[in-house]
Amino acid sequence: MQSPMRVVLLAAAMAVAPALATRSRLLPYNDPCPFGYGTNCGGGGEIDSATKAQVASILGGILKGLTSHKALVQDSGSVVAKAAAPEVAANAGQLPEPVKGALQSLLATLQKRGQASAAKALGGMISGGADHPIDSQTKEKVAAILEGIIRNLSSHK
Repeated sequence: MQSPMRVVLLAAAMAVAPALATRSRLLPYNDPCPFGYGTNCGGGGEIDSATKAQVASILGGILKGLTSHKALVQDSGSVVAKAAAPEVAANAGQLPEPVKGALQSLLATLQKRGQASAAKALGGMISGGADHPIDSQTKEKVAAILEGIIRNLSSHK
C-alpha cells in the first residue's frame, strides 16, 4: 500500500516542479542595478557632486524634451522628437571628461542590458541627432530610465 502512495507523491512532485520553474520566471523583475548607475551597480570610482549635477541636468533636459508636448511634431502618423536638449548637442564636444565618461558608461550599460533602442535614442539626443522618428515605446522606456537615473543622482549628492 505504501508503494502506490509513494508513486502518487512522486508524480505530484514532478508535476509541481515545472510550475514552480515557470512561476519563478514570471516573478517581478528584480535587478539590483535597474538604471545602470548607482548603488549595487559595481563599476569603478567615485563621481563628484559637480559631475552628478551636470549629468542630471543634461538628462533632465532630455527628459523634459521627451515629455513636453511642444517637443513633439506629428509626421505622417509617427511621432518625431525635435532635439530635446539643443544646448547639450551644441556643447557635446565641450563637456568635461567625467561627464562624457558618465554618459558613455550609461549608454554602454543600456547596450549590455539589451536596451539598444533606448541607448540609440538617448545617444542621438545627447549628440544632437534626434531628428529621426522615435516610437512611443522607446520614448517611454528612455523617459523611465532617465527618471530613475536622475532620482538616483539626486539621492547620492
